[in-house]
Amino acid sequence: MPPDRKRLKKKLDDLRSQFDRLGYGAEGDKPAKVVSADELRNTLRKRPPMPRRKPPARQVEPEPALPPGPLVMGRLPAASPSRPKARKKEAAHVALAETVAGSVADRDAGKFYLVTTRAASIEGAEDLGERFCDQIHEPGSTLRRELARRLPEVGEFDPEQMVFMDIETTGLSCSPLFLIGIMVWHEGDFEVRQFLARHYGEERGVVAEFLAEMDRRSLVVTFNGKSFDYPFIRTRAAVGGLPMGENPAHLDLLHVGRRFWRDKLPNCKLQTIERFLCHRVREGDIPGAEIPEAYHAYVRTDNAYQIVDILEHNMLDLVTLADIMTRFPDVD
Repeated sequence: MPPDRKRLKKKLDDLRSQFDRLGYGAEGDKPAKVVSADELRNTLRKRPPMPRRKPPARQVEPEPALPPGPLVMGRLPAASPSRPKARKKEAAHVALAETVAGSVADRDAGKFYLVTTRAASIEGAEDLGERFCDQIHEPGSTLRRELARRLPEVGEFDPEQMVFMDIETTGLSCSPLFLIGIMVWHEGDFEVRQFLARHYGEERGVVAEFLAEMDRRSLVVTFNGKSFDYPFIRTRAAVGGLPMGENPAHLDLLHVGRRFWRDKLPNCKLQTIERFLCHRVREGDIPGAEIPEAYHAYVRTDNAYQIVDILEHNMLDLVTLADIMTRFPDVD
């Protein structure tokens, strides 16, 4: 018998066997036994319920242990001793000028709100300027060697050449930015300067002020700024019709952090490095993902209670950049 016919005969035999097991007669037209719907329901009720399959347990990464040390949280100087602050949406209306000590700056490129804070007045950064100067002027320090290795074009280093920079935006890609924070050396110590757009129309003034600050300095220090912050500013400068020259010498501490601590920390995010290296935890810090919506809410309502949180978040990012640079490990 040909192979194809053998396979067909075997399939027919299998089908006949199945019909027999199901109780069909020889002719295959009627079941040997008819079961009513009520009988079927009663049979099913008597069966024990099938166990539910539990979803796989979610793997939660344990919170990294914090090294011993002080836990600090810096705050912006308040415009008055009783500065109102709340994180709830139902918070009472807070005017920006009443809660943050700042002033309206009016430049040729536009207006913006300027907040200036001495680093020595920030909790946990009282001696930051002194520690930084000691490191940068010490011939054999890791800080000097790292700067010379990564930025040989800069030459002799001086704190007045450097600007620490961090931005806050309304989203990704081509969305506007609304805050550029910088920290510069001024009169023997670090000073934080924050350029805030009180509405979308003040972005041009914010960007122009940053570019003016960069004209006086030769080195910018950021965290992931080569990939995000500086290209973002360049894009927004083009949108505002602001001329922007060549990129300055740029020290991106994300790259440095990966080199020094890739195998020692859970990850190389800024606040992870801050937690383990600076022994600092930010209590009540606004999550970065919430910042764009918080700013949009401020523009809609003119209620500045969350703007205070954003300014503090930005300020602490700047302070942490310099703090990390004073804590580079001793490497060959």
